[in-house]
Amino acid sequence: LAADALRKLPIQRYEMAHDTVSGRVHYGVLAADAQKIFGNIYNERLSREELVPGAGGLTRAVVDSSILFMHGLSALRKLMNEIPQRIDETNLALQRVTSVASDLLNISTS
Repeated sequence: LAADALRKLPIQRYEMAHDTVSGRVHYGVLAADAQKIFGNIYNERLSREELVPGAGGLTRAVVDSSILFMHGLSALRKLMNEIPQRIDETNLALQRVTSVASDLLNISTS
C-alpha cells in the first residue's frame, strides 16, 4: 500500500510566497498532495501548520516529513523482502525460455 501511494505522490517544483530568499526554487511534496493520497488510505494527518518566519503570523501547511519517511521506509522494506522471490521467478522464466529456444533449435536442425 505505501509503495503504491508513493508512486502517486507528485514531486513539485515551487517557490514560497514568503521566502527569506527571493526567487528560491524548492522541490518536494506539497502538503495537500500528501494529505489527499495518504490521508485517504491511512486516515492520518500528514501535514501540519507552521508559522511563516517574518510574515506577521501567517501560517502554511507543511508535510510532516517524519511520517512520510516512515511510509517510504515501509515501502522500501516490502520491496527488499520481495527481491528473493522476484529473482527466483526470473530464473525460472529464463530456464523456460532457454528450454524453448533449445527445443526450437533442435527442431530446425532435424
